[in-house]
Amino acid sequence: MPSSRATERRPRFRRSVLLVVAVAFVAAGLALAGFALAGTTVVTFTSTGPQPSAATVNWGDTVQFTNADTTPYTLALADDTGTETQTLPAGGSYAKVFDGAAGAHHYTISGTKKFSGNVGVSLTGAVSLTATTSSVLYGSDTTLSGNTTYTTAPVTIQQAELAQSASWSDVSTVTPAADGSFSLTIQPSVGMRYRAITAAQQLSSNIVRLAVEPRITAQVRPRTVTVSKKLVARATISPATAATSAYLTQHTTGGRWKVVAQAKLDQGIAKLRWAPEHGGKYKLRVEVQGASLGSGFAASASNATRITAKWRSKLALRATAATHGHTSGFQFAPRFLRAHAGRVTLVLKNLDSHPHNIALKGRGVTLRGRVVNKGGVSRVAATLKPGTYTFYSSLGADSARGTLRVVR
Repeated sequence: MPSSRATERRPRFRRSVLLVVAVAFVAAGLALAGFALAGTTVVTFTSTGPQPSAATVNWGDTVQFTNADTTPYTLALADDTGTETQTLPAGGSYAKVFDGAAGAHHYTISGTKKFSGNVGVSLTGAVSLTATTSSVLYGSDTTLSGNTTYTTAPVTIQQAELAQSASWSDVSTVTPAADGSFSLTIQPSVGMRYRAITAAQQLSSNIVRLAVEPRITAQVRPRTVTVSKKLVARATISPATAATSAYLTQHTTGGRWKVVAQAKLDQGIAKLRWAPEHGGKYKLRVEVQGASLGSGFAASASNATRITAKWRSKLALRATAATHGHTSGFQFAPRFLRAHAGRVTLVLKNLDSHPHNIALKGRGVTLRGRVVNKGGVSRVAATLKPGTYTFYSSLGADSARGTLRVVR
């Protein structure tokens, strides 16, 4: 027959076994509910107080309060929202996720005795933010992306104007992937600063600055222009508040763009006028830049437009009487002409008493103007390539001749 001491130990032994089973069952249930054991700290209530009485956890971790005593306890836990109370029966547990304010969270347990304890919540994680570019074309999308170590906490993207004194406002809240990565597509209308915050807005990322490039459309007319004749570039800037002036720039042989005209913007529209100084091919574009830009906007340029500048030469001649020894005739003044390749017009005024005309030949060109008497005007016109040409009067074998040199 068992001794009375052994009989007294059986109920206590049974309670211990049941308590171990209950604690194991609760731990298993917490694991199934999604609380990783690696992120869970257990605080046990005993007849001598909580063990440990001071626990330190990372933000977002779980503290499992377990009553290992034989009497119930009431837990009163203070956090940033107030005081939370939970009654834990013998063997009962309560899991608390500390995803509020970081710092010290004091609590008391009341039963046959009253004890106090503390849970210290620390922020040891990090959150980062990057942009795919430092500027974006007005009306276009760009992506902000980042990474956070708090993979179960939402991340809020905030924006503020570029001025340091500007206040932050929420853009959107995103949920990180399992690896902590997140992204957000935005379409800014003006330059902004961006940051990502998480951990109940207690952890902030680095600041990303993003400027907006105004969208510029330009129409250049005409595409083919005569040297020294002005063309017009009509530019539209979006948004209209992006700049106060527009610049017409020319691509140079060194690969740079030089300003050749400037105009004020009126409700986002400017007309820029420019005349080429030489014949040839040109590449032009419209830009906004420098001090004329509004806050938050970056320098921008339109697509380039190719134009052709052609020379248009009008050369005046006179036919005058000339006497060489005993032979009478006429002569051209001047006898030597020079023009650029392109449209060339020869205009002859007949000052001789005999009728004359102006004629031109060379490089496959043969032209004859009308015959005019004294005081009349004869002319020929053609598009000429570089080379040497002869001008003359087609009347009489003794006609004087002159030379026209056409250069590029």
